[in-house]
Amino acid sequence: MKVLLIPNLVEYHAVSMKRYADELTQALHQISPPGWEFDSLTCHHVALAAWLLPGDLGAKTAERLGRLVKYPLVVKNNRHRGDIFHILDHSHAHLLKSLPTERTVISCHDIIPMLASLGKLDIPISDNQRRTFPKIIANLEAAQEVITISESSKQNLLEHTKIPAERLHVVYFGINPSFTPAPTEASTLAEERTLIRKRYNIPENARLLMHVGTTGRYKNTSALVKLLKALGGDVWLLRVGAPFHEDEAALVEQLGVGERIVHAGKIPSDTLLGAHYRAADLLVFPSLWEGLGLPPLEAMACGTPTITSNTASLPEVAGPNGITFSPQDDEEIARVTDSLLRDPARLAKLGSDGLAWSKNFTWQRSAQQTLSVYEKIGK
Repeated sequence: MKVLLIPNLVEYHAVSMKRYADELTQALHQISPPGWEFDSLTCHHVALAAWLLPGDLGAKTAERLGRLVKYPLVVKNNRHRGDIFHILDHSHAHLLKSLPTERTVISCHDIIPMLASLGKLDIPISDNQRRTFPKIIANLEAAQEVITISESSKQNLLEHTKIPAERLHVVYFGINPSFTPAPTEASTLAEERTLIRKRYNIPENARLLMHVGTTGRYKNTSALVKLLKALGGDVWLLRVGAPFHEDEAALVEQLGVGERIVHAGKIPSDTLLGAHYRAADLLVFPSLWEGLGLPPLEAMACGTPTITSNTASLPEVAGPNGITFSPQDDEEIARVTDSLLRDPARLAKLGSDGLAWSKNFTWQRSAQQTLSVYEKIGK
């Protein structure tokens, strides 16, 4: 049986979706099941539009034409390469119209825009998302099988679509093997911690919180700024990923905590990102919602103590011994964080418990479970 994997348009900006496509594809090749072959499509945007139109307008037009016009044609012209087809991100669900749906699997990672449009999640949503996202999710109902990445996301789909439960399958993300508790750029953890802190001029004796996040409003970044204010002058925040929104930056200035926030930006490799996790005393992940939430898993795999919200999929991520909090209760977040930072033994236990729990999440396991979904179609 030949499986044709269909990732996002190359220029489509969704880092976690690219990670999912790359890691799953590699793991499927690694498990090498007898009688199965795996191939992947590649489709770029319409570069001419980006060249002809100025700035952001050109980039958006090139991406839109690539995703909605060019990619369906590429899919149609490559159907001979697969017996089974797997669309790896629900944002490309329109491609189902170019495929034999009875032989197609699609992965749905979350329905956050729909929840926001229904008023079940208090974050801003654009008029375009409010109009188009329900149509995207409705397309999922045509697929033969639907993979989602947490029990929470499965329940969302059962509630808000007509997909039967027997066609919905939970397959968790894995964790890249680069994320380990062992130092990579130094001979000891202490030396590695010192190297990372010197890079950003963070005092060696500072209590260092870490967060990894995108620009998504559901990341609840403002809660971290308020937390930093509540905890006082020796607590710093290492922020990896997207810069703050304007209102978040204004809150930083209003609360006077800017000198204790380090923006590391995008880290170029998993190996280096792992070193950043290990340099932190605690990862704090206060998202209002997540389809799964990969940074807490990565941090736990590095042995870094991790606390996260008690909503959506995040209790699944934290595990049975994890510590969670209400993401909308600033006082509770501060209380939980402060109590851990003041109790080294409890903090260490949280780190070791998280490390043990993280071993349940491997890309090989994800690949085997995904293969089981393919086998259901291939019978």
